[in-house]
Amino acid sequence: FLIDPQAYQEAEDKADHKGLTLISIVHSHPDHTDQPSDFDRDHAWPGISYLILAVHRGQVISQRSWQLRDDRSAFDLETLRII
Repeated sequence: FLIDPQAYQEAEDKADHKGLTLISIVHSHPDHTDQPSDFDRDHAWPGISYLILAVHRGQVISQRSWQLRDDRSAFDLETLRII
């Protein structure tokens, strides 16, 4: 996944204007696990949750949320509670 910094800033500005906060970026891994890839680590930002959906044969089979460590060494699994 890649997000244009300007597009992300515009989304943050819109959220701020509405009194909201962006807390997560969602993306899928077609025919792969819901584990972050090296590419994810190289392009992610600390402080944001990354919800990764594992998609196989067009169906979401699992999802996990991760946060990149401040030193960018690895992701930590977050508890995901859907209410």
